[in-house]
Amino acid sequence: MSGNWKAICKTRDLFQNGYSHGTWIADLKGYSVKSGYDWIRLKETKVGWSKLVWNNAALPKHCFVNWLNIRNALNTKEKLHRIGVSPDDLCCICHAGSENVTHLFQHCPYVIEILELICAWLKIPKPQGNSLIWTGMRNWSQVQKAICLAVFMAVNYIVWQQRNFARLEGVLIRPAVVFNQCKTLMKIRIRCQLSKVVRANDRDWINCILN
Repeated sequence: MSGNWKAICKTRDLFQNGYSHGTWIADLKGYSVKSGYDWIRLKETKVGWSKLVWNNAALPKHCFVNWLNIRNALNTKEKLHRIGVSPDDLCCICHAGSENVTHLFQHCPYVIEILELICAWLKIPKPQGNSLIWTGMRNWSQVQKAICLAVFMAVNYIVWQQRNFARLEGVLIRPAVVFNQCKTLMKIRIRCQLSKVVRANDRDWINCILN
C-alpha cells in the first residue's frame, strides 16, 4: 500500500472513531511531519448537549434547527447586521430587542407566550434559560425528558419558521395558533414513538397530555 493511501486511511479512521463514539471534533489545528507526509492531530472533546438535541422522540428537521441554535449558528439579524447584510439587528417578530438566539428563543414576548401555553399543557414549570438545557437538568424520568425535549425543539423550530415568515413575507401567526399547531403535531409524534413499556406514573402523565 502506498504512503499516500495509508495517510488517507489513517485520517478516515480518526474521523470515524470520533463520530462513532459520540464525540465532537473540536479542531484540526496543528500539523506534524512524519516520513514526508502530514498527519492531522485531532483533538476530541465530549459534547454535553448532544443527547439533548439528537433525540429520537423529535422530528429530524427539528433536531437540525436546534443543533444550529445551540451552536449559535443560525443566521439571526444580529449576526447579519454584524457582517453588513442587514441594516439593523432588531427582532423580526417583536421589533424590540436585538435578534440573537437568546432573545429569539428565550426572551421575545412571542416565544414567552407560546412557552407559557406549552408548559400549561405539559403541566411543568416554565423553563429558565435555554429550554433544552433546562429540561436536561430536571430530575424527571427519561420518558418525560424525551417528550419535553421533543416539544421544546418543535417550539424552537416553529418560532424560527415564523421569524423567517415575518422577515421575508411580513406575516406572523398568533402565538395561540402556533401553540395549537405544535400541540397537534407532537401528539401525533408521541403516539407514534411511544413504547408500550412505560412506567405507571409516566403512562398517567402521557395520557393526561394526549387527551
